[in-house]
Parts: sequence; structure tokens; C-alpha cells
Amino acid sequence: MIINLKVKNAIIFLVISILLLRLNLGNLNNGFTLVSFAQETGETVEAGEAQETTATNEAVETEEEELDISLKADYITYEKIDEEDLVIAKDGVELKYQDIEIKADYLKINLDTNLLFASGEVLFKQD
Repeated sequence: MIINLKVKNAIIFLVISILLLRLNLGNLNNGFTLVSFAQETGETVEAGEAQETTATNEAVETEEEELDISLKADYITYEKIDEEDLVIAKDGVELKYQDIEIKADYLKINLDTNLLFASGEVLFKQD
């Protein structure tokens, strides 16, 4: 039973990590932005030449450490339905990501579209 619990926890961790990477890095083709407070200033800045560098494991680990997400619920599962990757959480769901907090009875996160659906008694809070 302990091995199964460890495997389940590892799968949940991987799914949440993938979700966060998609939210932070975004898919270039879907244009999804979690929150944006951008303003146009009317100023223009001249772009310089780009320098090509190679990624190191240390840089990747730093990015992963900066991701701060917490998903708690009585029941959490990963499912693939109609070719969509879904994380489903039920009963006492609490999701915390950066300055966003969501509490609900039911939460479904679509990893393909980066959208979430919450139902039941839902609380959305953003500092």
C-alpha cells in the first residue's frame, strides 16, 4: 500500500509540475495568460542582438523551485478523457498558486487548454 501511495503522490506531483510549467512558460500557440497587468506606455525600446546560450540543469532546477503550487483535496486524480489531460480534485479542494487561492467542492483542470472549472461552494481569492 505504501508503494502505491508513493506512486500516486509521484504522479500527482508530475501532473501539477506540468501544469505549472505550462502556466508559467505557456504554450506558444494558445496565447494563454494567467494574469496580466501590462500597460502601454507609448515608449519604444530598440532591441539588441540576441545571444544564444545553452540551458543547464541548474537553470532548469531553479525554474522548478520558483513554482509554488499547492493542491489539497480528499480525492485527486489524473485522467485522460477524449484526448484531454485532466486533473480532477473533489471534496475540500484547496488550490494555491502564487497570489491566487481557490477553494471548491470540485475542481477540474484541463492541462491541454490551461483552463480550470470549479463547482459547488467556490471561493476565488487573489491578493
